[in-house]
Amino acid sequence: YVIVLMLLFPFVARSGGASAGLAILQALIVLVTMILAVVAVRMILPKVLSGLGRYGGPELLTLFAVFMAFGGAAFAGFVGWPLALGSCMAGLLLAQADQRHQLVAEITPFRDVFNALFFISLGMLVDMHYVLEHWIGLLGIVLAILIAKTLINSAAVIIAGWPLRVGIQAGIGLCTVSEFGYVFAREANSAQLLDVKILDSLIPIIVGTMMIGAALLPMSGFISQGVERLIRRGKVDDGGQEDNKDAVQQVIVVGYGINGKNLCRVLKATHIPCCVLEMNPMLAREGRDNGIEVHVGDGTRMRILVEAGLSRARALVIAVNDPRATRRMVAQARVLRPDVPIIV
Repeated sequence: YVIVLMLLFPFVARSGGASAGLAILQALIVLVTMILAVVAVRMILPKVLSGLGRYGGPELLTLFAVFMAFGGAAFAGFVGWPLALGSCMAGLLLAQADQRHQLVAEITPFRDVFNALFFISLGMLVDMHYVLEHWIGLLGIVLAILIAKTLINSAAVIIAGWPLRVGIQAGIGLCTVSEFGYVFAREANSAQLLDVKILDSLIPIIVGTMMIGAALLPMSGFISQGVERLIRRGKVDDGGQEDNKDAVQQVIVVGYGINGKNLCRVLKATHIPCCVLEMNPMLAREGRDNGIEVHVGDGTRMRILVEAGLSRARALVIAVNDPRATRRMVAQARVLRPDVPIIV
């Protein structure tokens, strides 16, 4: 939606006294042109990248990726689109190529340099005199944005079927106003749709959310645990209760990602009973489709481990990319089954 709105900016600004229908028609023509250009590039790009990789090596691939970014910006400026939009579209096209992993490895230093320059430049745009004069109001707006976005994003993740802990961590991770917010506001100002005074007040707000959000992200795990304790105060997990599952000793696999799928495939092939603990409803559905017994839940909760049959499990394998959650699972499992082999 950001791309579509940024495409609309120039035509809404140019329409002036013209009808809104004419502006929309112009925007649609540009949108169709952009789609045709993207389709044409997608047809040509694989052959170009394949030739560069075969005859030019990684150095030429790196240069081509940088050329695509600047070339996309130049093309966008030529046809009247925002420069950032052109570079974004070039990056999206490269992200669909077979060589995308090689490109990421090669251009990471350039990406880091450009990111540093962008965020340093954004910070230098902050008017410190304005901030010192209105710091109370700006701080209030920044905190309100962080809290509101955290609550909205967390609620969306929880409604999608994820546990409370993951929802809170995702909400905190997405609570800032991203760099797209600044690009969006800057393009609106360039199209004379946003007053420069409003833009000057938006910049410290955007930078403020980035600074506080960056400080909160490493603490998201502790914050989520604290919120869980507050919500679950007075509720005790029935960790010592024997489950009513059958007596078959299974291997419990926490996480049905790449490692979990491969392990379950091997266990099935060698006729070793196994079950999976997975929080992602889509992965859980995929596991059931593959004939795996799946328990949907958070493995950091003692009750979920008990329901999965930890009290008589043959082994516990934790295959999730979350070090803090992994430590909690190991601690919970050790309380109930000090003797169970645990593989992380």
